[in-house]
Amino acid sequence: MKPVEIHSGRPGADEVRAALAKVVASEGFSSAGRLPQFLQHLVEATLAGETDRLKESALGIEFFGRGESFDSRIDSVVRVEARRLRARLEAYYQGPGRTEAVRITLPKGAYVPEFLYSSDLPAAAGPAEGARLTPMPRGWRLAGILVLLAAAGILLGWWQAQSMRQLREAPVATIAVLPFETAGGDPDDESFAGALREGILERLARTPGIRVVNGNLTAAYRGKPPSLDEVAGKWNASMLVEGSVRRQGQRLRVTARMVGVRKGATLWAGSYETTADGLSAIQGEIARSIAAALHIRTGAADTSVPAVRRPPSPDQRRD
Repeated sequence: MKPVEIHSGRPGADEVRAALAKVVASEGFSSAGRLPQFLQHLVEATLAGETDRLKESALGIEFFGRGESFDSRIDSVVRVEARRLRARLEAYYQGPGRTEAVRITLPKGAYVPEFLYSSDLPAAAGPAEGARLTPMPRGWRLAGILVLLAAAGILLGWWQAQSMRQLREAPVATIAVLPFETAGGDPDDESFAGALREGILERLARTPGIRVVNGNLTAAYRGKPPSLDEVAGKWNASMLVEGSVRRQGQRLRVTARMVGVRKGATLWAGSYETTADGLSAIQGEIARSIAAALHIRTGAADTSVPAVRRPPSPDQRRD
């Protein structure tokens, strides 16, 4: 058996850069817009000891090019991209990078990455060594058996109830959400489109009756949508959601539609106009509209009037 390698201290700069190269070359990052460059910027500034450049205001001006008037209270681009980056890193180390010796993490609420050896990550605590078991008196053993029998009965009842609930809540649909298309290659528009899609995925995944195809699997189809046969065969999905983001001056026009994979029919379509600050409202509205089209209740909290302006579209007028 190969001995476990024990490290002391933190990884060196060369080790960190080697780990960085593997991350940005992975499939989940190669189709993630400017996230690879964002991660490289954070890592190199940290290795250079220039963490003062990694404050939200500094990142907005230096990396995202927002100008000296950048106000993070109004423009959330740094926070949105940091959340996307953090999620991509977690997915990488849970998947293709799970055996990597050096890991790069981005703590929540911070923009300074941390570099760790996998062997230094906290491990689940086992039983204390040298612990001795004290024999249980006979009367207590009988009482223990009765308690175990009662617990087994309760567990059996719970399992039956869970089984019935799972049958009642079997997925109505399995949905694949493709990357939203943009025009002109504007990094801000691509960032908005990526965050929009991830928010829709998150909201649909929390909706009872809907199963969502892992977003990392569909991310590779940016700009090259799969055929409906491929969607059905590769992901066993019954619905496909696709859309686009187009800039019109200071406003963004978002279109989305849901297609039934079996017949290729459009089951729902929507069009919205907003600014970059309206991201959350549109995410919620699209997810609610999809659930409504599938006749799935999303709860009272989701019945509020959407906080976005919805211009009429040909699809809506036909309805």
